[in-house]
Amino acid sequence: MATESRNGSHSTAQKIPSLFGKEVDEAMTETELREKLIQQYTDLQRIKSAPDRDKEIEYQIKTVKAKLEAFGVVTEDLDIH
Repeated sequence: MATESRNGSHSTAQKIPSLFGKEVDEAMTETELREKLIQQYTDLQRIKSAPDRDKEIEYQIKTVKAKLEAFGVVTEDLDIH
């Protein structure tokens, strides 16, 4: 169900209750998405220009794994063996 915001734009994101009794928009904002894509782009540029690409990839895997685990995501099932 699309809803109209104060600025007239439409959103298809659903509202979900938070722990504090307020509704939270579960979709990323445009700013959050832009920041995420910039970070992904710079990460890829780092891999591309790294003197030791394997070392850079392992470093980035470790940092993303730590971020996922901080959110409670079990990463073992995501690992490729």
